[in-house]
Amino acid sequence: MTLIEAEADLKAKNIELKHMEDAWGYYYEKS
Repeated sequence: MTLIEAEADLKAKNIELKHMEDAWGYYYEKS
């Protein structure tokens, strides 16, 4: 599963969406 697919899956399920977006934002800042 790619990151895009994982993100789309999370958005579709609406599970901790804000938390996950914050986590991805942190990840990209550190990368």
